Amino acid sequence: WVDFGLFFFAFANAGVPLTGIGPMTWLILGSLVIGKVLGVTGFALLAQKLGFPLPDRMGFGELVMAGLVAALGLTVALFVASEAFVDAELLGQAKMGALFSGFVGVVAVVIGRIAGIGRAAE
Repeated sequence: WVDFGLFFFAFANAGVPLTGIGPMTWLILGSLVIGKVLGVTGFALLAQKLGFPLPDRMGFGELVMAGLVAALGLTVALFVASEAFVDAELLGQAKMGALFSGFVGVVAVVIGRIAGIGRAAE
């Protein structure tokens, strides 16, 4: 329940009107999701090729799931957006993209449950 409460706390205190959805919103959201999934998965596989083992019972599905969870960009993305954009309209759109990344957690949980990712081997 803490995760849901934290999301709504960030959503309410971000100071972004719901009308602040635009092209920058989708760019930020896409960048967080695609970039984090590719980055976490790719570099973990690279580390594995270099001889660093993955944790026990961690496979490709768990790596992708870790990337999805890493895509939750609430705090840092909101801070960076505040520092990067001077234009109020772009700032609002960027913050909405960061806030929408919170829904990636819900998607990750649903995918994980359906795929059985993270369940201990019996």
